[in-house]
Amino acid sequence: MSIVKGGITGTLSGRIGSVVAVTRGNTTYLRSLPTRKKGSGTENQIRSRKRFAIIVKFCKGFKENVIVPIWNLLPGNACGYALFLGANGSAFDSMGNLIELSMLTFSNGNLPPALQVKPVRKEGNLEVSWFNDPNMARTRLKDELWYMAVVGDKFNGPFQSGLTRGMKGGVITLADPATRGIYLFFAAPDRKDFSPDKYVEI
Repeated sequence: MSIVKGGITGTLSGRIGSVVAVTRGNTTYLRSLPTRKKGSGTENQIRSRKRFAIIVKFCKGFKENVIVPIWNLLPGNACGYALFLGANGSAFDSMGNLIELSMLTFSNGNLPPALQVKPVRKEGNLEVSWFNDPNMARTRLKDELWYMAVVGDKFNGPFQSGLTRGMKGGVITLADPATRGIYLFFAAPDRKDFSPDKYVEI
């Protein structure tokens, strides 16, 4: 539907059949609508659209629990969702299949990441240790260790481990004993900043 702005002598705006009217300043342009049919395009274009749809679906699943509380805090003009999608897109191949778990990332921020992480599985729990940079600010020793868990082909969390950076290690009680990997990262005590995560296969 088109609209005549300013009466019969005014400007057109909107669609008229297969033509769309666009006004720029004092000039009105008529343009033909694209004639591309649904599903058209080269094989590569079709594959690319399917891949992108898979990645978008994956990212949307983490909007509330990961993107809003973590990625929306990152500086810059881009929204957290766009940053999360951009960071994880390369983890999927041309067919939309996940290449490997370590290529995914669920946390990012300005805090120092966990260094030299050493995991040891003990029954249904995980004993972890890490190294702290001796030059790091002492206030960072209060950062909390969080993690995302990989159970089968699902990603659960984030969970709070109950450990702090200053402890240099401890036991994580896994929510599901079938967990096969975790993404470890630190959260500031006020939850206003996070560290990049590190994937650990267990």
